[in-house]
Amino acid sequence: MNKKKDARKYCQEGRSATQQNDLQRAIIYYTRAINLDKGRSTYLLEMANAIGSRERHGSACSLYKSVVAMDPKNALAYHNLGVALSKLGKTDESIETFKEVLLLDPDDAAGHHNLALLLSRKGKYEEAEQHFLKALKQEPLNALIHYNFGVILEKLGKDDESLEMYQKALCLDPDYSDGHYNLAKMLTTKGKYKEALEHYSKVLELQPSDASLVSNNVGCLYFVQGMFAKASEEFQKSISLAEKFTPAYCNMSLVLFCENKPEEALRYFKDGMKTLDEDQNKPETLKEMIESCASKKTRFEAEFNSDEMLNRERRALLRTMINGLTEIINLLTQQRDQ
Repeated sequence: MNKKKDARKYCQEGRSATQQNDLQRAIIYYTRAINLDKGRSTYLLEMANAIGSRERHGSACSLYKSVVAMDPKNALAYHNLGVALSKLGKTDESIETFKEVLLLDPDDAAGHHNLALLLSRKGKYEEAEQHFLKALKQEPLNALIHYNFGVILEKLGKDDESLEMYQKALCLDPDYSDGHYNLAKMLTTKGKYKEALEHYSKVLELQPSDASLVSNNVGCLYFVQGMFAKASEEFQKSISLAEKFTPAYCNMSLVLFCENKPEEALRYFKDGMKTLDEDQNKPETLKEMIESCASKKTRFEAEFNSDEMLNRERRALLRTMINGLTEIINLLTQQRDQ
């Protein structure tokens, strides 16, 4: 009996069962292959991959660790272990695992990309930036790497570079909805409203389910221009599409404060807070909204206090928006501190 030949046969059966989404049968065949050729880590790796593909990451991790114990230079096993650990939320362990990957293969673009994403999860954006650069050096035509790098550059305050990354991602993949969405937001902050609207329209074309989110952002685009009627229309549309989308209620409240309608503004704000009752991430949601409003307020105050010659109408509009944002920030802060 040729054990190694039979092991290869069982492994092939395991692959076939995996392709047919029959994990139980796949495990049986992979186990038979492993028992016949215990020194071959490949079969153990394939079984780990099959189990991991069914979201059983804990079991997959145990098998991957067995593989790297048998074969310490198996970069693929380390890579897949890093992915599984990440999906289990074990970020620190995953980071160390991807560092092992890159010791074995310093030019592994996926390894640099994954490590960059994990480092950014820990707020280590500068370190992540270096790994994004190395990933792009190996895969300059990878739209996803360009997009994710753009996100990190935005967090680092490198808006022009971030804008360039989003644009490159869309050149490589014109139908990348997230790329259009983030580029639209970036263009809005730069005052390029017409271009931003074009990209929001593309998001709706590619991802109609994001209509509520897009309407809310388009409302913000009109708001920063002082076009309160259009902003109100978009915020109400957002609410009608997703009744529990808190930011749209708060933004509608903001517009009403700016229009000197405090009673209506408070009603929308209270309705918005009710939508948070079932939100397990309520503190984080409130934090994000406060930061968003504070960012707008800072930008408006900088313009208001600038040396540029502002006409009387623009100055009055800025004062109105700053006062409205102050009201919303105070209300959100009270909710956060309860």
